[in-house]
Amino acid sequence: MKILYLVDKYPSATQPKRGKYPAIRRMMLEKGCDVYMVAFAAQKSISDLVWESQSQEVEQFGKLKSVVYKDFSYQNLIGLGKFFFRRYFNKLKLDKLIGKLVYPRLKKLIVNLINDQGIPDVVHLYGTQAHTYFIGPKLATFVEKKYKVPLVFNVHGSDGYKYQRGEVPREILNCFKATSLFAPVSEPLGKQWQKLVTSSQKLEMKVLPNPVSDEIFKTNKGTVKFDEFTIVHISTLDSNKNVDLIIDAFDLFHAEISKSRLIIIGNENLSDKAKQSLSKANSVNSIDLLGRKSRLEVAEVLSKSHLYIQASSKETFGIPIVEAMMSGLPVLTARSGGPESFVTNDIGIVIDRLDAREIKEALLQLHRTHPKYDSDSIRCYAIKNFSEGAVANNLIDIYKLIIPQDA
Repeated sequence: MKILYLVDKYPSATQPKRGKYPAIRRMMLEKGCDVYMVAFAAQKSISDLVWESQSQEVEQFGKLKSVVYKDFSYQNLIGLGKFFFRRYFNKLKLDKLIGKLVYPRLKKLIVNLINDQGIPDVVHLYGTQAHTYFIGPKLATFVEKKYKVPLVFNVHGSDGYKYQRGEVPREILNCFKATSLFAPVSEPLGKQWQKLVTSSQKLEMKVLPNPVSDEIFKTNKGTVKFDEFTIVHISTLDSNKNVDLIIDAFDLFHAEISKSRLIIIGNENLSDKAKQSLSKANSVNSIDLLGRKSRLEVAEVLSKSHLYIQASSKETFGIPIVEAMMSGLPVLTARSGGPESFVTNDIGIVIDRLDAREIKEALLQLHRTHPKYDSDSIRCYAIKNFSEGAVANNLIDIYKLIIPQDA
């Protein structure tokens, strides 16, 4: 089975994000598939002042081959545009212009890659890629039409919650029409897109969660927990994550449970609201801002903690939530468009309203009932549904559904 994956970015030494793509590449190689991955908006691994056009990685896995093609044209031009036009960049909608300029080049590169590597049995698009002006959906639709191969449209971003019916961009609508199977990362996200796009209602829908490593994230029975009741939050710390509410709620919680600590992992800078909450918090000395951490460092922190918290306004899946579950931690999260579909009563609590006092009450309940949550059971649930092996099996099943039998 030969699979062409279309993704936006791909991690490098200096840009470690999008770690799931190397995992998917490895997972599918281990399942006996040839993997061709195109990162059409890859970030450079060298200085922004140096024009780096493209790179290609080839890995042999027995008789199988994995090719990852990274094109830097889009990010090069975005960098130049922001440097020369600064505050006018968004006003002039230069990202839209750059997307249009880069697309013909990328289409030609895709054709050359397929000519060199062979026509895939299936093309798999990860995300709507609104931030690149829909380069991904346009490329996926082009490949499906030109080569008559089935297309899996795997949505994972929050774009679906930003549109109203009738506002969905043409590029996404066309991609849905070309799609053979619709694969959202969570059921709520899938239902949202079905409300927005009529053609998606006719497609078979299979929930395809993001994979999380059960080798990196473990319960680590021998590890000693922190002395204080430790609550962890991991995110980009942007306004959607409502870190200010988490800090406010923890401050109220700490007033009743003084032997407690909040650890926040993510970007270096908090939002203005979160900074204000931190400056007013009586528990400031019990709040640790650790900044960015590697996956191994995150795994170590989780293994020593007691509870994970997420309070996003919109969260289509929530990889840190699953990483915490894989580490055996109970979870407190909000009904936000994804996590409520897989955080059960045996895993933790889902709150309906984003309010500091409601979050505090849920924290108190979880502190009181913490001994009833079985870390092994939580981890087993996560492995069964979200481990790399489970997601790889789901992928194989999905591809077999749509690939013609004589392929």
